[in-house]
Amino acid sequence: MAEVVSGVGKMSRRTDKNISRSTTQGAKEMPSQKYGERKMLNELQKSAPMQGAATRTPKLNFPQPTQGMSKVTPLFAETERGDEPATFGMPFGEGPGPEVLAVMPDQTRKVSDILAEIAQYDPTGEVNALYEDALLKGF
Repeated sequence: MAEVVSGVGKMSRRTDKNISRSTTQGAKEMPSQKYGERKMLNELQKSAPMQGAATRTPKLNFPQPTQGMSKVTPLFAETERGDEPATFGMPFGEGPGPEVLAVMPDQTRKVSDILAEIAQYDPTGEVNALYEDALLKGF
């Protein structure tokens, strides 16, 4: 659609007042943390509508699950593993414990040992303070 351009001088006509409702953008909802600011922003937007159609949000195409990926089970769906106890892989309850899982938790290390390793990479000295506190508490 070609826009009509007015001439100059006495016979010129204003073209910015010919904004119809169908060619204006609606007010955009803007988050605000200050009391009353959102209302003020909405009133400002309505007092001076922007010409033209609003930009559209692009449609995103998310990849569909393939054969290698498992589908997500809905939260309230029936269980797919009815013969497996809920405590499978836990160090308590029915079923095998954590020894059947691929990753074994490292229970031989103390918190202070881990903090001592991390402290050498921390230039602020905060981890070193945590390390000293853990040593005092016996962790």
